[in-house]
Amino acid sequence: MYLIQHNRLREIGIKIFEQLGASKEEAEIVANHLVESNLVGHDSHGVVRIPEYVGRIIGKPILKIEAPPIKLKAKIKVIRETPTTALIDGDWGFGQVVARRAMEIAIKKAKDYQVGLVAARNCDHVGRAGEFPLMASEQDMIGALFVKTVPVMAPVGGRGRVIGNNPISIAIPANDGKPILLDFAMSVAAGGKIIMAIEKGENIPEGWIIDSEGNPSTNPKDYINGGALLPFARHKGYALSVIVEVLGGILSGVGALADYKGINTFLAMAIDIEAFIPLKEFKEKVDKLIRDIKSAQRIGVEEILLPGEPELKTKERRIKEGIPIPEKTWNDIVEIARKLKVKI
Repeated sequence: MYLIQHNRLREIGIKIFEQLGASKEEAEIVANHLVESNLVGHDSHGVVRIPEYVGRIIGKPILKIEAPPIKLKAKIKVIRETPTTALIDGDWGFGQVVARRAMEIAIKKAKDYQVGLVAARNCDHVGRAGEFPLMASEQDMIGALFVKTVPVMAPVGGRGRVIGNNPISIAIPANDGKPILLDFAMSVAAGGKIIMAIEKGENIPEGWIIDSEGNPSTNPKDYINGGALLPFARHKGYALSVIVEVLGGILSGVGALADYKGINTFLAMAIDIEAFIPLKEFKEKVDKLIRDIKSAQRIGVEEILLPGEPELKTKERRIKEGIPIPEKTWNDIVEIARKLKVKI
């Protein structure tokens, strides 16, 4: 395991994507997103994804997913619009770039008309969903993202990759500048965590996946060899995934499950708080909610944390200490840089 400073990782990521032909804006958005994911502790959505993205750009994907390659300098288009809604086509560009644009449109509509809803299709992997609702909370709005993924999860009582694990993220502003942030997929563990276990040469806990025959497995390689993720809380995670197939897939016009031959499609939302309650009063009530929860009697912990707090604490630590990168991941990035004549 190596410890790498975040600024160094950003610089390397930007140079790699630019050398492949990405615009400066695309390269910066994607590299910043990956490194920020590492900083907040979501390593499964961090720079470990660089080899995967490079493979998808050059038409040699590491993960065998039926989807078009990543299109560089993609032309994002609004194909249907009302004062409060929009449907956009990502032209098969970087998911992070498309998701950022979708949330920008949603925020602008919410400023003008109190609510903005933007569905997006034809884009690649959006990465860590939590980044985009935070854009709304930084504008003193409530933000949300509902992301349909490729089928990677088995339904309750079934086997095989039938349904996406379909992340949901919601960000709520608070007075101290530390928003409440919900961000999780509907599987027990994200697919990226399975990939991270393979990178580290480690087994995974029982209950995360089943193999191609439907048997429980702790070998992460069984997942990439035809296995499937399992939904968290069984029927609850599964049921939420069904709903996101509708909000993220059917609502955007591409269909559900395997009907959509792409990586991600999603629904972005921004809500103007002052359409319902004065912002000052809202934040005071959110602050009281936080205080009341944190003042609960503790059992076996030093502090009760709110959603999003573990990520903020991890970020503070990793900015000082560096980001831990598995040796295999670092070697893969170094090899990609060497081939592209990017100096490390």
